[in-house]
Amino acid sequence: MDGGPSQSAPVTAGNVTQVSFAVTCSPQQSQTGSLQIHTTTDGDNQDSDGYDVSVDDGAGRHIGPSDAITIGDVAPGNHTVGLSNIAANCSVNDNPQSVDVVAGAANDLTFAISCVAPSGSIEVSVSTAGDQPDPDGYLLTLDGAAPARPIGINGTETFADVPPGNHEVELGNVASNCTPADFQRAAAVTANQTSSISFDVACVATGP
Repeated sequence: MDGGPSQSAPVTAGNVTQVSFAVTCSPQQSQTGSLQIHTTTDGDNQDSDGYDVSVDDGAGRHIGPSDAITIGDVAPGNHTVGLSNIAANCSVNDNPQSVDVVAGAANDLTFAISCVAPSGSIEVSVSTAGDQPDPDGYLLTLDGAAPARPIGINGTETFADVPPGNHEVELGNVASNCTPADFQRAAAVTANQTSSISFDVACVATGP
């Protein structure tokens, strides 16, 4: 402001004295900052509907699996940014994240999400009764795939990372004097769950 915020003015009776002020303005500095949120998703069975991102537990904003959004008008200072609505078969490192927002600046954050195909497991138990049981145990085969897995005559074995759906477990390497109630058992697998099946084997003595 030229001349300062006040000026002197001589006033005479019957006259009008004019006083003028010249005011110069400069652009006002921004009082807030912004956040640029990035997501990168890789792996199998990715979360196709994306995620929700929130600042300081506020209302969530949608962001795609591999996407970027900008959140403006964020007050300067430290804030917590979190990602939610993440599918059970996906995981994200460093969530939530802490960020120091600077006024007038764009602050970047990246969330890396990794997804895996959902799977379950099958727990197989074998119970053997009777005389002269099979001394070397049995072999289990899942869906006819090699290699077969050994199991004791009274034991438990688990097939992990089995895709959801219907599967078949076969009991093999059974001694001729032993007979299972079923050589094959069906198992319905659900993601993140364990299905249980059992084989009952009866053996008879073959001689002295």
